[in-house]
Amino acid sequence: MRDSATSASSGRKILTAMNYQGVELGDCRQRRQLEEACATFAGVSNDALLYPFRIRKGSWAPGIPLRGWYGEGLFNNLGQFFTLYARLYAATGEHRFAEKALALLDGWEETIEEDGGFLSSHFAGTVEYSYDKLVCGLLDLHEYVGSERALPVLERVSRWMQRHGGSSKPYAWSGMGPLEWYTLPEYLLRAYAVTSDPLYRELANAYRYDEFYDALLERDVGALMRRADEARNFYQAHSHANTLNSAAAVYETTGDPRYLDVLTAGYELLRESQTFATGMFGPLEAFMKPRQRVEVLHSEEGHAEVACPSWAMMRLVRHLIELTGEAQFGDWMELNVYNGIGSAPPTRADGRATQYFADYGLDRATKTWGVEWSCCSTTSGINMAEYVNQIYYAGPDALHVCLYLPSSVTCEIDGATLWLTQRTAYPVDERVAFDVRVERPLRGTIAFRVPAWTAGEPRLTLDGEPVEHVVRDGWATVERTWEDGDAIELTLPMELAVLPVEPATDAGPVALRYGPVVLVAPQDERSRRLSLGDVAAVASSLRRTDAARLAFEGRAADGSVVALVPYYELEPGAPYAMHFDDDGDRRSHAQLAYEPADAWEQVDREQYLLRRRRRYAVSAVPGASFSAAFEGTGVLWCGYRSVHAGWADVFLDGELVERVTQLGHSDLQPSLWCRTGLAPGPHVLRVVVAGERPPGARGDEVNVGHLRVLS
Repeated sequence: MRDSATSASSGRKILTAMNYQGVELGDCRQRRQLEEACATFAGVSNDALLYPFRIRKGSWAPGIPLRGWYGEGLFNNLGQFFTLYARLYAATGEHRFAEKALALLDGWEETIEEDGGFLSSHFAGTVEYSYDKLVCGLLDLHEYVGSERALPVLERVSRWMQRHGGSSKPYAWSGMGPLEWYTLPEYLLRAYAVTSDPLYRELANAYRYDEFYDALLERDVGALMRRADEARNFYQAHSHANTLNSAAAVYETTGDPRYLDVLTAGYELLRESQTFATGMFGPLEAFMKPRQRVEVLHSEEGHAEVACPSWAMMRLVRHLIELTGEAQFGDWMELNVYNGIGSAPPTRADGRATQYFADYGLDRATKTWGVEWSCCSTTSGINMAEYVNQIYYAGPDALHVCLYLPSSVTCEIDGATLWLTQRTAYPVDERVAFDVRVERPLRGTIAFRVPAWTAGEPRLTLDGEPVEHVVRDGWATVERTWEDGDAIELTLPMELAVLPVEPATDAGPVALRYGPVVLVAPQDERSRRLSLGDVAAVASSLRRTDAARLAFEGRAADGSVVALVPYYELEPGAPYAMHFDDDGDRRSHAQLAYEPADAWEQVDREQYLLRRRRRYAVSAVPGASFSAAFEGTGVLWCGYRSVHAGWADVFLDGELVERVTQLGHSDLQPSLWCRTGLAPGPHVLRVVVAGERPPGARGDEVNVGHLRVLS
């Protein structure tokens, strides 16, 4: 895939992001998001942020503490506020954010213990989690704000971390012991690059996640998921995307090509088996097994995290583009800009970010506000600052345009200054205009990302005439002597795409995307669920209804009119359908046979972080069973992970085929057992409570949410 042998042997970058230098975002939706984020976070009191640290120190603590996770202390993310204010300053040039960041650092430094202890509470249980955020934040204060105190403070707290960090490093996300420890090398190696202090390299090596990297390199999703099951844990989606950024940092530091292979293998895992049409991933915070994304669309509402995965993705895309020089990775970033963080209103003044979980359901889905002052509240603002850093990349005497957003950039090419201004209503309009200014004629390259979804060939003109260009590594490159006043126009033809969620395993459900923009069907009380036949009819009759926005109409199989609009247009609370599917043969827990019936409890309960109540059946009575007769070639048993789960014996057609457990250290994530390749015809599935528990289990339970029959 890569033509980058030199880079692979040295760890050097082929392209480099502009790092906020010389880039200004113009008038567009993303600029307005950034401005709203500035207004919200400028209003957060430093006293509120410092309150828990001052209380822990026993000093005077004026002001009112933040509510939610930050105030509770367990998931304190002060370091993300350092990053937020530093990058808002870098993205906007507004000095109030630099001043706020420096004052916040001064106040926090006063609360650090003599031995370097830095946590917000003596009871804080997420040392690695909080430290990771602080390393990034302090480095950002040094790099973007010019703080002279940031690096000495970083060394001080890092010495404490070296003595007190967790010794156990559980595989995957356990909910026990050090949390997200495997994300640390990314920023620690950045600290090593800045300071050359071996302290940071030693800490990074201690937290390297080679066991996961080895599993990734097998490029076997099933085997990878079994590895987490065996550890009774799960792959928390955004933190495992973050650990890919750590692999990139190892590669940049050591030049070991294995870690570049890890980076690309991780990208392939995410894009091929985890992401939805929006580009987002992480239903119920987790990586999914094959066929599991389809089932959560039918049974759950928490289909993807947004803010934290967006921040992980932005860094991952930047690493991939810089280290490979390939444009294809920018396509993923573009999906995020319109359907991920770009579809989310900024964090509210009460700290609630939209879409801790996004709802991608088949009907009556809505955007919702999350919990108060969680990690997502802050990363939402960081993402909006990061827009500025994702538009342009520099190469040797070359400028690469990765995102098509109204903006301007200043860079050096051929020893002279080039100013490029981008004017566009893209993606509403397929055309993007570029104005070139130079201080003198200069020889160099301007390259434009050609998205994979482009319908046909891109068109490039210079001063109204077709210009010769070569598509190389996904970039349409124009190399010439540039004159002051040159005008370029790029046209990227778009068309509707019908995208199956899991094309390798399932005919449906599907989503609709026009170019990079996911379309949804707004709903009201009269709306019905659209089938796959309806979608085919809509696609064949689709027409655009508004030249000023991406609004469309088509006719369903019964002739009724179906309106489609961009997902980013929907406000929180407005109902819509994003995915469309036939009902299929799904059996809810209420449709199954139980023996004995009184051994099974029919559960109807609330689930933290979700609006929809969970309904399932559960039993811990040895010998109790549920069963279903079906006709097909496969069957899926869907339930929920639980620390109280014991062993279950699974029988097909009277034969014991497997002993399994739903054991996990978090009850938010779904469980899935699947058997395919059965002979066509009638079968019987029977699952029996074994009455025995695996190591670490707190009970003998077996649960079932629904079954799905495959044909």
